[in-house]
Amino acid sequence: MKMKTIGNLGLLKKEIEKRYQHRIDKVVQEEKTLIQEMKTKSDEIIVALKSTANDKAKKESRISHDTAFNEVMAESKKGFELFSEDKYQEIFDEVIKDSDTVCLGKGFIVWVSSFINDQKLEKPTVRCSPKAVPALKKAIKGKADLIADKKIKGAVIETNGMSYDFTLETLLETKKDYLRRIIADVLAR
Repeated sequence: MKMKTIGNLGLLKKEIEKRYQHRIDKVVQEEKTLIQEMKTKSDEIIVALKSTANDKAKKESRISHDTAFNEVMAESKKGFELFSEDKYQEIFDEVIKDSDTVCLGKGFIVWVSSFINDQKLEKPTVRCSPKAVPALKKAIKGKADLIADKKIKGAVIETNGMSYDFTLETLLETKKDYLRRIIADVLAR
């Protein structure tokens, strides 16, 4: 069963709570401290990685900050190891399994758009499946240009020569850690 399309993180939180209340009661209530620690550690690591990327970009003027940050992320797996053994795996797996546009769109695009805005890059372009357009319009709130593309199953963000791919296949194969961070943040609110 697919989760219905949701326009923002607040509604996503309600939908998750409604569908997984028994697990949220058991897990989240006991682990609020762990979630906060995860968020704190994650923030610290991102700040450190951004700082390293800044240094790298200054030393190697041939590359942009974007490229430097991605190279640093590739060199350091710390940001991803944070979530490799968390107690929310069962919930995350079910959300991924039950979801289509919800996990491909709202949380991801809000998170990535915030990162893009922090770096003061040019306005990104989001290409997405036609059925995702209404929800994504609410999620991105004018922070990106939106283009419907029948060939896209999920969403692709493009900015300043960089591309962030959030198709279903990419999400299931490589983006679970981003999804975990987003949902952990939603459940912690």
